[in-house]
Amino acid sequence: MDKNIKNKAEELIKDLIQKIDNNPYDAQAYYNLGVALNDAHSAEQAEELFKKALNIFANSKKNLHLCIMDWEMYTILILCTIKL
Repeated sequence: MDKNIKNKAEELIKDLIQKIDNNPYDAQAYYNLGVALNDAHSAEQAEELFKKALNIFANSKKNLHLCIMDWEMYTILILCTIKL
């Protein structure tokens, strides 16, 4: 691998690690780091990061669904209150 490309890849990996440190719930950052590590032939580490990204994404979708349910219940409660 060209030394310049290797240096850029290492810098990208460091930047992505910093991004995850700043926001450990950023599924996209875990995925991007997984891609970078996979490209650097660290498939085992990449697989763990892909799993982490999927877990965060799945949990965020569940939380979004709960928020929507809460909003719907809140809306129903308001409508019932107005009708009283």
